Amino acid sequence: MEIQRITDLTLLREAYRDLKTRLYGKFVPEQFNADFFECGYVVSEDNNVLSALALYNNPKLKLKGKHAYCFGHFEAENNPEAIFLLFGELLKDLEQKRDSYLIGPMNGSTWDTYRLNDFENTQPFLLEQVHPFYYNELLELADFDVLVRYQSRIDYEIPCNKPETLELEKRFGENGVIFRKIDLENYDKELEKLFPFISKAFETNFLYTPISSAHFTEKYLQAKQIIQPDYVRIAENANGETIGFVFCYPNLLETKEKQLVVKTIARNPDPEWKGLGNVLVNQVFSLIKQQGFQSVIHAYMIDQGTSTGISNAYLGQDYKSYKLYFKEL
Repeated sequence: MEIQRITDLTLLREAYRDLKTRLYGKFVPEQFNADFFECGYVVSEDNNVLSALALYNNPKLKLKGKHAYCFGHFEAENNPEAIFLLFGELLKDLEQKRDSYLIGPMNGSTWDTYRLNDFENTQPFLLEQVHPFYYNELLELADFDVLVRYQSRIDYEIPCNKPETLELEKRFGENGVIFRKIDLENYDKELEKLFPFISKAFETNFLYTPISSAHFTEKYLQAKQIIQPDYVRIAENANGETIGFVFCYPNLLETKEKQLVVKTIARNPDPEWKGLGNVLVNQVFSLIKQQGFQSVIHAYMIDQGTSTGISNAYLGQDYKSYKLYFKEL
């Protein structure tokens, strides 16, 4: 069994090919965050890759006031010996980086793919990360601790049009707020307007780091193919500034019923706009109720996060959970 440290992204992508084909039955090329990529680590035996990861050094990523490195693109056979070698080599390289942390899996930042599914329910929804069930066990075997837990919740009732929510929507409208669907014909301009709003709305999120406008546009352009404008709502104030945003999409992997995924709920943090997220969610829920949807998934909420309050208001129930791990260096 041997380990390689690879700094060439082309070579590292190729190293994942056979491993991912064995694990998932197909190979999807890795999308590395080139801004923060340091190197990759690959463990192999008899020309078969057994485990691999990428190390990222995001200069803005901090935990408990200290700098944090992160590892991502973690893929592995269920082979503890390979995992000990993989993380042993990584930690040896980082042993001079005292007074910092290692977080993972995280592909560079929270704008990228991160955390592991805890597998209370194994059927994935659209855009949910899929990985073998033993990944959590391997990280815990390598002495990583759980840093934070996330949850997805499911709602089968889809309550909507509560009098207090409709009254709040009316009041916002009287104060000049415009509610509208996203305009896919002018999608680039929409993203240009959304970028500063979303950056500001997310900046208090746990482990948040900034993203460039170009990187933001690239990510949301990838999402365009699944967007149905009825389920992506924007609120603007009388000056045309974005003050609220809800991003939802149908779960096309669910074939037994019509199901919607609520991915993002954001509003201007000014107390003047308190309740705006509920109003935007209600507009979507009212529509899908008419369209015969039977359930809604509120995706990827940090435990005790602000989005959980919105989900509670709409009777979300526990559905799935996720873990993000860390180790003090």
